[in-house]
Amino acid sequence: MKKPTVMIIGSIGHVGPYVVDETIRLGYKVRSIIWDAEKFANLPAEVDRVEGVLTDVSKLGLPLEGVDGLICQVGLRRDVGNNPETINYEELSNLMKALQGRKIPVVLLTAANSFLNTNEIAPEAYFQMRLAELLVRSSGVPYTIVRSGKLLNGLTVNPRITAVSSAFTEEHSEDQVSRASSLTARQLGRVLANAVFNEKAHGKTIEIYATQGEELPPADIFNDVPDDEFDAVKSLERNDNASSSFPPEIIDDIRSIKHMFDKAEQFRAKGGR
Repeated sequence: MKKPTVMIIGSIGHVGPYVVDETIRLGYKVRSIIWDAEKFANLPAEVDRVEGVLTDVSKLGLPLEGVDGLICQVGLRRDVGNNPETINYEELSNLMKALQGRKIPVVLLTAANSFLNTNEIAPEAYFQMRLAELLVRSSGVPYTIVRSGKLLNGLTVNPRITAVSSAFTEEHSEDQVSRASSLTARQLGRVLANAVFNEKAHGKTIEIYATQGEELPPADIFNDVPDDEFDAVKSLERNDNASSSFPPEIIDDIRSIKHMFDKAEQFRAKGGR
């Protein structure tokens, strides 16, 4: 039987190596897009390395060919002059376009702070994460959105999940944000890897945090989380409260991607491949 192939975006970051290790441990093939051979030199030998550029849709078709699932970690880069719009939205938009309507499972990691309107650290980056979430939800793919807080090291803790409404929750309290901060990178990596082909994780947006205790199997933590209540058509209307503050060109981009996936689904329903 052919092993499913998972494309991991962010395989060399803080969480990425743990996602890679757990995905391999689960018996899946791992693929990573390489744009700098030296930076990716420490990836495990089992990882399939393919050249690609996330900022160019035309260079993503081949890397995504035959991929059965996608784990994408958007986030803050420490590079001087980094562009939150490119990092957090445009690269994900290009990946979705390169799928050309193939509805594979997509796991998206964002940040707990992205729901807060007032954030002194990186407000534009968190705003772009909200757009990335809207894009994934609206596309119609089997998605899991994982919102995580600051990661700590050296803790033996029990991953617990709090469901977060798919509406953007500006009413999150400071207590909820701090509560989401006691998770290790290894634990978060295991959660992401265990979500991609887990049907109980699909269609859900979760805030993940940790409490002391015996660790739960990562595949089980999605069981009691309710499905998102999300209406893509309503959410992309220009007069909708959630989307009224978003740039019109972004909403148009998301709508065009949704249309691409919808057309591909209709084609498949008529017996096409």
